[in-house]
Amino acid sequence: MEQIYQSIIYKNVRRVKAESITDSEETNYQKPPKYRKSSSSKQVARDPKIKDEAIEAANHLCEVNPSHTTFNIDGIQFMEGHHLIPFEEQGKFEKVSLDFQENIISLCPNCHSEIHYADASRRIELALSFFELRKDKLSKFINIDAEQICAMYAD
Repeated sequence: MEQIYQSIIYKNVRRVKAESITDSEETNYQKPPKYRKSSSSKQVARDPKIKDEAIEAANHLCEVNPSHTTFNIDGIQFMEGHHLIPFEEQGKFEKVSLDFQENIISLCPNCHSEIHYADASRRIELALSFFELRKDKLSKFINIDAEQICAMYAD
């Protein structure tokens, strides 16, 4: 069963990498976000290479607790990328995409679920801890404060 699961994940990782922006394209975070067409609404296009770079910068470790482990794909520990400033908030930042490395946190699947589904006080606690660590880097791209982060995770 584990082999089947890893095979599926591996195929999806290869597919996502193949669909990402080519190496020759340069990422400019100061540009407005790119949108992809959807049948129901317009959605911001995510670049999986940026997520991969953020996870690699975190050494494929969970940033909540580096001792958290998952499974390996080609010898590399699987982690998920989470946007600290959620993509659903993109409308508040029309002039810059929220898809940049400093806004992406490397999380194990359990911690990624926790930041989405735990009670509001725990979600806010996690988000504020990451915001405090990253606020100087985030401020290079967008203007946001702790109160706004709390509001984003309170719902």
